[in-house]
Amino acid sequence: QRLLFMSISDNRLREIPPDLFSLPNLSTLNANNNEIEMLDNSTWTAPSLKSLHLSKNRLRQLPCPEIVLEEPGNAPIDDKKGQTTSKTKVVYSIGHGFVDIGANRDEDYHKTHSGYNLEFLDISDNHLTSLPKGLACLAPMLRTLKLSRNRIRHFGHVSDYPTQLRSLELIGNNAEICIQPSTVPSQAVCLQSQLQNPVKCMHGSHNSLNTLQHLNIGRNQLTEIILEVDSPLITESQHPTSPTLTDNMLFPKLQSFMFSQNQISEIPRGIHKLQGLRNLDISKNERIKHIPLKIHQLKDLVGFQYKGISDPIIHQLDTCKDIGHVLYYLRARETDAVPNLTMRLILIGHYHKGKSTILRMLQGRKKKDIMSGFYARLGSITLEESPPIEHELESTVGIDCGEWINTRRRSNTSASCKPIKFNTWDFAGQEEYYQTHQCFLTNRALYLLVWRLTDKHTGIDGLDIWLRNLQVRAPGAQIIVVGTHLDVFRRSEGKNTENLLEEYRKRILQEFTSQDRTFPKIRKVVFVGLNEATGFFGTTTKYDDLNDIIHEEASNMEIPKTPDMPASFHMKILDEKIPKTYLELEKIVNEVSTSRQPINIIERSKFCERDDVKKVICDPGEVDVAINFLHNMGTVLHFHMTMLEDYYILNPQWWFDACALVVSPNNVSTLVTAGGDPTSGLLKLKNMVYLFQKK
Repeated sequence: QRLLFMSISDNRLREIPPDLFSLPNLSTLNANNNEIEMLDNSTWTAPSLKSLHLSKNRLRQLPCPEIVLEEPGNAPIDDKKGQTTSKTKVVYSIGHGFVDIGANRDEDYHKTHSGYNLEFLDISDNHLTSLPKGLACLAPMLRTLKLSRNRIRHFGHVSDYPTQLRSLELIGNNAEICIQPSTVPSQAVCLQSQLQNPVKCMHGSHNSLNTLQHLNIGRNQLTEIILEVDSPLITESQHPTSPTLTDNMLFPKLQSFMFSQNQISEIPRGIHKLQGLRNLDISKNERIKHIPLKIHQLKDLVGFQYKGISDPIIHQLDTCKDIGHVLYYLRARETDAVPNLTMRLILIGHYHKGKSTILRMLQGRKKKDIMSGFYARLGSITLEESPPIEHELESTVGIDCGEWINTRRRSNTSASCKPIKFNTWDFAGQEEYYQTHQCFLTNRALYLLVWRLTDKHTGIDGLDIWLRNLQVRAPGAQIIVVGTHLDVFRRSEGKNTENLLEEYRKRILQEFTSQDRTFPKIRKVVFVGLNEATGFFGTTTKYDDLNDIIHEEASNMEIPKTPDMPASFHMKILDEKIPKTYLELEKIVNEVSTSRQPINIIERSKFCERDDVKKVICDPGEVDVAINFLHNMGTVLHFHMTMLEDYYILNPQWWFDACALVVSPNNVSTLVTAGGDPTSGLLKLKNMVYLFQKK
């Protein structure tokens, strides 16, 4: 008589003895993992039962009592007394289970009788093919309902669920139809009624689940989810105050909403009105191509899973540190969005192979201006006054940054004619710089991998290390392989030149695009050289061809895929739209870093407090998101690591030069402490200070 908890789980029971449900104080019954196929009606009338665990059984349905009345024709049931002079037999086998929103809970019928007190019901992993009938009447106090991994194809209507429900799980049913708005019939008899005293059901007048906080309908086949209806669900008598944002919502109090792995093509209308929503999972819905920008209005959102959808925005969101930054980005997109026509062009390869010459010719500069490079950027310091440093003035030191507006020269291709702005990064080819180079590789850039034709097959062998490094640091990167010194090679090989060029092209494509070896995507193999007569890069035709090849490949480059993205996802980088405020912030960055008193690096807080910045973006969190985007484009640098995350590097060239000063071989050999000192082999801080004191 005093038993409160009973566990009969992990047996082979075919049924639960009905007498168990008559125990006066039993509040929890665990019958998980049996072979139960049927339950008795007494399941609902157990005096004190509040928690019933029935997962991993063989239930096909739950018990639902039938009320048989004799009444004349269709005579209505008396609302107050519940009495009738019935003569015609009518069977009421379905109740409608939410307590009327306007009803007084103290007068609710079920509270005047024993039983009907279930608060927790788990019937996951059974054989149900439809939503249990009469739950609203038979379990009106239900808080948690778990119906996962059954075979329920239709999740019924709002009015089929108890009004006190807080948590509902319908995972993995392969359902095709989600919860629908209520359709409330009249003249329903409450399933708690007794034959001699039938009562009109008070559980069928609701049309929303006002207490539902957690809803998980993941891993189904749903194509549509309804959250909002056109007309208010709350009547004026029930809601005498002014209308609210959630009056049209089926589940206005949702805090956790999960619908991953379905066939949803659009995020449910009105989702931004769920102001209490804290967790949202829309992942692995390949048909979703657009995230509603109004999601940024969900101020309490702390968890947002979106991987595996087909919205290109995910690549911008991946750069964000927290969900707040995601919302900032969406808000910026909502205000104004413009096409993104900026991309990074990165030149890589061993030193003295012609990378800088290629870039110079593409930019229309015929001769190398020595004092426009690294040494000129040392400021007013002469070479004699500077610390020991390399004197190979013709070689790139570190990374040279630049800008190039590429306009397609010919019109016989299918690519876009719009000019593309390239932020160019020319990587030094000396081995000493490799360690710093890998910090700046990205798969959202187009790469020119340069080698020298006169090196022949040895030069092709040297491509391997670059391709492997790219695949590790920037998987899926797009590459144009460029062979240089074609003029010298042609003079050397004569009539055999064309045959050798075709041989080299085939070897590169076959060896580095083999299916059993993982390398980045090689888009084209091109050969170029200087024209002796004009000094131009190749002939005019060759130069225009290379220009157009770069333009065409950049125009066709798609947003790189990650393993969790759907296979059906395809979108070109230059088709992606970005917030207009990001471009306005880029303009401010350029003005600040190139002014008479340039600011190369600045604390995050000070940058956000600048008046010109606040006019464009007033929220520091949103500035972070914009800076992360500009980092991807190569305009600024922002590293998410200790000591650097609180700084924005507005002039990447300044940063690259600083790194070059430290790793330059001659500097290192001179400044590193030598001898028997315990600190031998370490670059001392005082020497670092010496390197930078005049620069």
